[in-house]
Amino acid sequence: MRIDRKQLEDGVTPDRLMALWAKERGCEGERYHPLPYHLLDVAVVAEAVWDEVLTGQEREEIARRLGLSVDNARRWVCFLAGSHDVGKASVAFALNVESQRPRLQRAGFAAELMGGDLPHGVVSARALRSSLHARFDCDSLDAETMAVAVGGHHGVVPSKGELVPKPRAEGEGVWAKARDSLLELLAETLGVPRDRPRQVDFATAMWLAGFVSVVDWIGSNTEYFACAA
Repeated sequence: MRIDRKQLEDGVTPDRLMALWAKERGCEGERYHPLPYHLLDVAVVAEAVWDEVLTGQEREEIARRLGLSVDNARRWVCFLAGSHDVGKASVAFALNVESQRPRLQRAGFAAELMGGDLPHGVVSARALRSSLHARFDCDSLDAETMAVAVGGHHGVVPSKGELVPKPRAEGEGVWAKARDSLLELLAETLGVPRDRPRQVDFATAMWLAGFVSVVDWIGSNTEYFACAA
C-alpha cells in the first residue's frame, strides 16, 4: 500500500496532520499529543499484545477467521487498531476544545459553523468503512463489519443509522482529506499487505472490538505515552 502523493500535494502534508490532536488532558500549557502519534501508539501496543500476550494458537485462529496468513493478520489487526481514532480529525471533536482552535485554524483546519455533537468513534467508522472498500478493495459488508467494530472501541458500536454522513460535524474538504491521509500513512508505516480480510463474521468483529478497546486503553496511558507536542 502506497501513500497517495497527489493527495499530500493537495495540502494535507504530514506537518499539517501534526496540528491535529488526540489528547490534551494532562498536558501542560498549550501542549498536546498529536493525533498521528496516538494512532501509532495504539498500533504499536497492538503489535506488542499480538506478539507477547496472544498464544500461537490464538493468532492462528484469528488469522483463519480473517482468511489471512498469520503475518498478514498481524499487520491488518494492528492497522485496524491504530485507525480507531481517525475520527478525531473532525470538526465536532477537534474544534470542541477552545485552547486547540488557534493552532488548527493556522493549519487550515477551520469551520465557519460548529457542527454539533458527533462521537469520534462514529466518524472513525465512516472514514474506515469508506477507505477499506475504496482503497483496500474490501468487500462492502466486510468493510462495514470491521469499521463499526473499530468505531465501537469505547463500548458503543455505531448503528447503521449513525453511519449516515453528517458533513458539518465531520468536516469536508481538508478534514476529509486528513482522515484519508492518516489512514494511508498508517497503512504505509505498518506495511499493510494487499491481501485483505474476507467474510468477517460477528464473533470475529466482537473480538476485534474488544482487542481495540484494550490496546487503546493501554495506548492512552500518559505514563507510557506522554504529551509529545
